[in-house]
Amino acid sequence: MADTLAIGCVGLADRDQTVLRALVRVLGNSLGNGLEFSVAPTLCNVLFVPAAGHHTCPRACVVVRVAQPGDAGGAAPDGDLLIVAPLRMSNVLAALQTAAQRLFQAQGASDPHQALDGLLRIICDGLSSHEQRRSVVPIGAAGPLVLDFQQRRLHTALPLADLLAGHYRLGTPQRVTPVEEELARAAPAHDLRAVLWQIVGALAASEVAAGEGVLPPGTRYRLRRWPEATGLAIAGHPRLAALFTNRALTLEQAAAGAELSAARVQRFMQACLALGLAAQEAGRPAAAPAAPARPSPASAAPGWLGMLRERLKLW
Repeated sequence: MADTLAIGCVGLADRDQTVLRALVRVLGNSLGNGLEFSVAPTLCNVLFVPAAGHHTCPRACVVVRVAQPGDAGGAAPDGDLLIVAPLRMSNVLAALQTAAQRLFQAQGASDPHQALDGLLRIICDGLSSHEQRRSVVPIGAAGPLVLDFQQRRLHTALPLADLLAGHYRLGTPQRVTPVEEELARAAPAHDLRAVLWQIVGALAASEVAAGEGVLPPGTRYRLRRWPEATGLAIAGHPRLAALFTNRALTLEQAAAGAELSAARVQRFMQACLALGLAAQEAGRPAAAPAAPARPSPASAAPGWLGMLRERLKLW
């Protein structure tokens, strides 16, 4: 499936059609995710229809049934989504996010691990930046992520479990627009620190290799403070925290000491550096202690023959 979602409607009242068109246009322009309104139902990925009655829809299409307030207790047929009129930005956006998730998962449109690894980098870069501003990250038709690095909050209408599933395509972080500010106020907020550790945990469970060139090899790091409980709940992290607290280590040394993969150690340190829990130490890694040298015959403690030679001044 292409990144563009074609959205249409069949059987809705004129007022609802006008509102739906306007919402799709506003969301498409503000999120930069390729939403478009189509007047051809057979070409639509998402189709809005009245909750009552039977409607013939294309097979590869997610149907969103619009119920009137008095009919809100009804249930949608299997596989269909249900929202309650009037149409607003909040309920239309939520329906489009759920529909996009279904379409992306069904057609394998994204690599979940690549998406999560990219999101981890974006969050770490934003937390490490001195600017500490708000950014919006498009994630396809699933809607935007608004990252508030100053308040350390993440705003999204996407359920957290779906966010951690990684079935979306990440866009380029951009400055927040007034429309996205409004969306952020309406969307649930999550603690950015906790979300960061949850992403690290999701990637650790998969044992997927980290991206190239995130942290340079051979550099020593030391932990200033231990991570919070969310970070320590991940298997292997208490051991890593103890190792990096005891002395400065390279990622390779820590991986060997904790018996963990290099990718898991690298993501642990990425998160610690972004949250100010660790720091890079200058200097070369300490070499392994050398074995004690055997004393040479000249420096060996003199035996009885040596003492006799010394007293008699024989040589």
